[in-house]
Amino acid sequence: MPDESTLLDILAEIFAVNVPEGDLYIGDDCAVVGSMDGKVVVSCDHFIEGVHFDRSFASDFEVGFKSSVTAISDIAAMGCLPRFLLIGLATPTGTGLEEVFRGIKSAADHYGVVVVGGDMSSTGPSSQVLSISTTVIGTDQLTPAYLTGFGGDQVPEPVTRSGARPGDWIFVTGTLGGSCAGLRALRDHARLGEPTALERKYLYPVARIAQGVLARLCGARAMIDISDGFSCDLNKVCARSQVGFELSNVPCEPGASLEDALGGGGDYELVFTAPYRDLIELAFADKGLDLYCVGRCIDSPGGRFTDGTPVVPRGHSHKF
Repeated sequence: MPDESTLLDILAEIFAVNVPEGDLYIGDDCAVVGSMDGKVVVSCDHFIEGVHFDRSFASDFEVGFKSSVTAISDIAAMGCLPRFLLIGLATPTGTGLEEVFRGIKSAADHYGVVVVGGDMSSTGPSSQVLSISTTVIGTDQLTPAYLTGFGGDQVPEPVTRSGARPGDWIFVTGTLGGSCAGLRALRDHARLGEPTALERKYLYPVARIAQGVLARLCGARAMIDISDGFSCDLNKVCARSQVGFELSNVPCEPGASLEDALGGGGDYELVFTAPYRDLIELAFADKGLDLYCVGRCIDSPGGRFTDGTPVVPRGHSHKF
């Protein structure tokens, strides 16, 4: 088994980049990064074996990839851009850490994020649980590519969970329930080689960076990424905003049920509210991005379908 020094050398090789002059990334007590204009946006996410993933059907590469995407998704949920990652690992002896690192690197490269450091520790012989803690540092400042065609004089603030108002339209950036259905397929059938399209929904989630930025630029008032379950996460937004919601439809991933879509979790699509439906739909269509209008915010608390059927919040909730 490699010792810590050898592992650090492997890690430095996998995450090697051209470090800007004056900055310092992997290899010292702290990372030193150049200052960013505007506000710094920071999120931390835990990814724990037996709770968030199962290595009996997910490869170490897939575990590393997903651990990074789920954390990056939090930055997307505020309409901001991720810049840097810090990775904390607590691992039992014998874990294929090199492949975990390569999965993290693949995700980071895909979203233009740089892994600048972190920490790792062996959990010793008494524990067989791999735990990954990911801290993402982002910025509310948008690059010119995102601002092309934006007609406003001032870029809106990052989108929080608490800004929804009665009458706002509710939008979702993709179909739902695929992750839950994919997980069920992985559990029910022996995996043979490459994952199916449905299984990939669980193993390889997508952080909707472009969609979050566009929603922010088009006046989104509240937004969240769907990690715990659509009905659960939408309820969090509405509770923070002191509004209720009425759903006209729920876009289900082919192969997923309505129950999967409402409470399955792990889809990492964005759900957001905004006052101007036509503006939002035209902007997303112009960029070739999927979008579903699923309902409206209402004055009365709680959630319901348009026929009056209550929507009971369902999804994952940690018990302490």
